[in-house]
Order: sequence, then C-alpha cells, then structure tokens
Amino acid sequence: MSLYLTKMTLTTQGWAALIEKPQNRLNAVKPMFDAAGGKILNYWFAIDQGAIYTLYEAPDELSNSLAMEMAVMGGGSVSSVEGTRLITAEDAMDAMKKAQKFGYRPIAGKTSRGKK
Repeated sequence: MSLYLTKMTLTTQGWAALIEKPQNRLNAVKPMFDAAGGKILNYWFAIDQGAIYTLYEAPDELSNSLAMEMAVMGGGSVSSVEGTRLITAEDAMDAMKKAQKFGYRPIAGKTSRGKK
C-alpha cells in the first residue's frame, strides 16, 4: 500500500452545501476508499485555501487513485484535485541508490548562471 496526500479545492456550491448542512464527510467517502482497496486515514480543512486535504492508503495501482479523484471531481462540489504519492525516507534512499546506477549525464555547455 502507498500513502497519498490529496488537496481538493471546493467550489462555492460545495462550501454552501456544507454551511447549509454541516457534515463529517469522512463517513460519506469511506465506502469509496474501501471499494478501491484503500483506507482513508483522515482529512483536514485548510480554510485560508478553501481546500480539504486527505491522507489515505491505496494499492500501488495508479488507476485506483485516479478513478477516485475523477469520481470526486464528477460530483461537482470540488473544482480541482491534486494528488501526491508519499514515500518513506527508506524508499527514497533506495531510489537514490538506484539512481547512481543509471549513469545519467547532465547537459554540458556554457551557461550564464551566476554571471553578470
């Protein structure tokens, strides 16, 4: 399972609906995460951004996360969804070690960086 952090920006209609009928959306969206083989861990409101952040676990299948984001966007209460897969420091270290083996060479040439 992978961890994902998602930022969803609510529409004005979405905010209006929550103000009209305050509700804990955690219970409402839980079945969607269960159906995708994942688990929603928590969510937070970022009032200054008009957004909701969710933290969830999901299988490594990108299509599951993408499908969930599409379902949320299709509901009309959200104007944008930005998802980020989070990796552990250990996984990042493994990737760094693998990167050493690729032998990538950056573009060579003169650059004006740092010159005035």
